Amino acid sequence: MKSLLALTFLLTTFISPIISYSQATVYMTADDFGKEETEKFKEVALVKNSLILSSNDGSAKVYNLKKDKIWGYRNNFGEDYRIKNAGTALRIIEYGEICIYSADNDISTTANPDLNPRWEDNPYALTKTHSFSIGATGKIIKFSNGRFLKALKDNEPVYKKFEKLISKGSRELLLKVIEHNAASN
Repeated sequence: MKSLLALTFLLTTFISPIISYSQATVYMTADDFGKEETEKFKEVALVKNSLILSSNDGSAKVYNLKKDKIWGYRNNFGEDYRIKNAGTALRIIEYGEICIYSADNDISTTANPDLNPRWEDNPYALTKTHSFSIGATGKIIKFSNGRFLKALKDNEPVYKKFEKLISKGSRELLLKVIEHNAASN
């Protein structure tokens, strides 16, 4: 019992601070996504038409999303978002030749991390809560099988691959997009 208590103490003392505090950042362009040299912040908050960035020293920087061109951001929980329009952001689920976004944007907090039971039931299905873009700077389109295939029309091999999956009724389209993006890199 004492060893279990000691192990619990060690884990909460040394690992919790590492997990709990992630650096928030802003992606000015799609090319900034995932780069380590982007400016870091304590918190990033999307409030109406503004993106508010809080630094560790207590200062704040505010971007007006109607005027300033910002592609996306990472919040302090490590969740990445693409700005759709002023005041709206979509969570980035997959980034690559085909990007997938989720409109299911329940804000995570330390008291209530986003553990969505629908995600656990079928993690690879694309549903009406998803959107996509062809390329990181492409137009964001609400997901439907028809819209997805229409957007792929210009790339015949990719179109045929996904048309075959959709016609079979695949419930693993997200997984197939991830595999496609990995193969195209």
